[in-house]
Amino acid sequence: MEHEPDITRNRHGGNPESEKAHEVAELTAPAARALIVNMATERGETGLCSFELERYMCAHSCSARCSELLRDGVLVRTKMERKTPRGCIAKVLVLAKFWKFGMGRVLYPNKPKKAKTNGKEKKNGGTGGLFN
Repeated sequence: MEHEPDITRNRHGGNPESEKAHEVAELTAPAARALIVNMATERGETGLCSFELERYMCAHSCSARCSELLRDGVLVRTKMERKTPRGCIAKVLVLAKFWKFGMGRVLYPNKPKKAKTNGKEKKNGGTGGLFN
């Protein structure tokens, strides 16, 4: 199936500045998609959210590249959610090969984990529990 080369065309309406920006983005898009796929591979079923990717690329590139990977079936948007640093909710994306029916638990990044010590549970501040 042939896809529109500019996945954001319907949002910007083809204005000249956006057309030029797309020409520039085409140069870096393959590397950005590869970065996202590599990160998603490392995360496995834990997946990743756009706010986590934005540490490595601008939000516009992140959104466009994730949209392309979702469109192409490489990534799948799950029912899982995480809180962003600003307290909003973000959906978790996983590689299609890691997706399982019913993925729906909610992970909160700043919720302390409970650590067991000598049979007793003890709260552990840790790194916040996002990737623990």
